[in-house]
Amino acid sequence: KARDAKRAADIKQLASALEAYFSSNTAYPAQATPATTIPGLDTNYIGQMPTAPTPEEPNCVGQNDYLYDSQDVLLYTITFCLGSATGDYGPGPHYLTPKGVQ
Repeated sequence: KARDAKRAADIKQLASALEAYFSSNTAYPAQATPATTIPGLDTNYIGQMPTAPTPEEPNCVGQNDYLYDSQDVLLYTITFCLGSATGDYGPGPHYLTPKGVQ
């Protein structure tokens, strides 16, 4: 549960940082291939890039990393996975977009 709580908090932090970046740049950072880094999202927007806690959960094997993808600078997706229900989110893979978590 502690690892899932950290994952949920990390995703909220990333969402806030990306919205601050968008506010300054009228675009989200471009990243054509999903990666654990977000180009241009430096300390002006986020203190340190969060990384998913380990070990990965049994239902998240191979999906533990936070992967950022933005082929259109007006949209982005960050994939993440929860081991159990956390807050409003059920267990399993989820996606953060500018519209929120799905």
